[in-house]
Amino acid sequence: MHADEMEPSAGETGVRLEIKFPLGNRTRAGVEAAIRLHPMGFERLHPTRRISNFYFDTPELSCFWASLSGANQRLKLRLRCYDGADGTGALEWKWRRGSSGRKWVIPVRWHGELAKQRWSELRSAFREALGGRQRASFDALALPTLMN
Repeated sequence: MHADEMEPSAGETGVRLEIKFPLGNRTRAGVEAAIRLHPMGFERLHPTRRISNFYFDTPELSCFWASLSGANQRLKLRLRCYDGADGTGALEWKWRRGSSGRKWVIPVRWHGELAKQRWSELRSAFREALGGRQRASFDALALPTLMN
């Protein structure tokens, strides 16, 4: 699946624009200073929390290889959960074009601890939460490949 095939438009529900700011080879203190002094006036939006990510890909690992090669246009799909996966999370599709990108965020639910779920049951529950284009993209990328 090519990144352009499923890319949403800016007006679509659940889509946000992301802009990356390359900070180069800086120390942690240098990065923190760059964020604090940036003219956009960034502020902490959330308390400190644990974030779990589950990344998905094609059987050929096309998303992984696109990222590794530094492709200008790429796509990734992940399940993101906060503070221990209590039965809620979000499927997130991220498209990159150079230094900017778009992101679909679709809330999903399951029953019980995530670590005790069967993938076939989670997959069915997630598919039910998705619209047509999102479901088609999920089906193409729904091979769990990495957890962090």
